[in-house]
Order: sequence, then structure tokens, then C-alpha cells
Amino acid sequence: MEPHGGALVRVRTAASVTAEVTPAAVADLALEPGTPVRLAVKAAAITLHPAAQAIG
Repeated sequence: MEPHGGALVRVRTAASVTAEVTPAAVADLALEPGTPVRLAVKAAAITLHPAAQAIG
């Protein structure tokens, strides 16, 4: 987890998925590094960004 964009926290998963959530959501979910999570994705809320480096 890392601060991102002021009002967001970036959460990265081992499956190379990144989600941006509010600090309130981090607190509500009691997220800490290493906390296992399941992601549910709302298709209308997806934004794709180029990867910083090639995966593979």
C-alpha cells in the first residue's frame, strides 16, 4: 500500500492488479501489507493505465 493522489491509497496485489481506494476504505477493511483480499470489479469504474515496466 502506498499513498497516491492525496485522497487515495494504491493497493497492489501479487497478481499484478492495482486498486486505488480511499483511506476510509483501507481503515474499514483493516487493510495492512500482507492482508489477504478478494477483489470485485465494477466494469464502469475501471480505468486502464500503461504499465511502468513490461510484465513477463
